[in-house]
Amino acid sequence: MKQAFLQAQQQADLVITSGGVSVGEADFTKTVLEKVGAINFWKLAIKPGKPFAFGKLDNAWFCGLPGNPVSALVTFYQLVQPVIAKLSGAIFQPAPQFKPLLVAQ
Repeated sequence: MKQAFLQAQQQADLVITSGGVSVGEADFTKTVLEKVGAINFWKLAIKPGKPFAFGKLDNAWFCGLPGNPVSALVTFYQLVQPVIAKLSGAIFQPAPQFKPLLVAQ
């Protein structure tokens, strides 16, 4: 896994992983990131999406999404998309939100 991180940072400005950022026995992403880079923050007070890692490798930024598919989707849209927009020089435009229309009867 360490070798994969080192190789990925040479090929990209942003490395994104899914899974392995929590505290279980098989969650190695955070441990490896601490060895080859730095963690800026880890664990958020949001549900779904609590285990999320953000940090810096030597040559790339890092976003570690949770392994749960719904949590990964939420954290990608809420946290990673703005990072991608910032790195690419674009202005982040959140997706439109639809509110239910209440009709009086």
